[in-house]
Amino acid sequence: MLTKTKLPDKDKIREAQKRMWGCGIFARISSKQMIVAEQLCESLDLHGGSQVLDVATGHGNTALAAARRDCIVVAIDTVHSLMEIGRERARAERLEIDFHEGDAEHIPYPDESFDYVLSSFGVQFTPDQHRTAMELLRVCRRGGKIGLVNWTATGFMEEFNEVLSTYITLPAVPSPYLWGEKGALTDFFGEGVTKLKINPRTFVYRFKSIDSWQECFKRTYSPFLLALESQHYDKREEMIRDLSTVVQRYNRSGDATLILPLDYVEVIAERR
Repeated sequence: MLTKTKLPDKDKIREAQKRMWGCGIFARISSKQMIVAEQLCESLDLHGGSQVLDVATGHGNTALAAARRDCIVVAIDTVHSLMEIGRERARAERLEIDFHEGDAEHIPYPDESFDYVLSSFGVQFTPDQHRTAMELLRVCRRGGKIGLVNWTATGFMEEFNEVLSTYITLPAVPSPYLWGEKGALTDFFGEGVTKLKINPRTFVYRFKSIDSWQECFKRTYSPFLLALESQHYDKREEMIRDLSTVVQRYNRSGDATLILPLDYVEVIAERR
């Protein structure tokens, strides 16, 4: 009798991530992060005509930023619904970007295919961090650059996700915040890079009010949405109150509006 093969844990994690990021209307939140992708491309000093790969592209923020600089851009992700919005955005701007299905741990391109390999808030969530780093190196040409945008273990996002995790079990990946630490990045890339720069940066979410933020995140931020759906009604109110408390603690508007700073790092590495 045939038996069903049990998936390795990492395969289960990938499937859970695909289901999670495929729900909600994440584009509304993603669009607020566009400035991050633009800044990354400026920090890399992209040259027009360069071959660029955006890994875990999501809605295509970084791919769009590179295409606006006249680069030849390929973007990959495992979630089709996210990439379809990226395609719509590219069509609206008359930009040519090739969106394809692809996993950061198994990038479907030959060695040294790209001048720049980029990812914004993407590869840091992969289950196998070392394999992902080796794949980024493999597809980057010698002398090319890897540019990443990663959350850090300090500030709003770390505290927000810590509170959120008390209400929902998120896919059990190794700490994504390691991608914001020099020691871990040096370990990931090893002798594969000649230069490694880590630039601390901050950008802000801006909303009319805390209530406006709540309504947005309820419908768009996938982990928030799943956590909310999994709770009894009374528990939902408690969860929203706890998360709103974190938001208010970081709010620097000084009035009824919301100005929410988020810490992240730019990682720029030169391929050996």
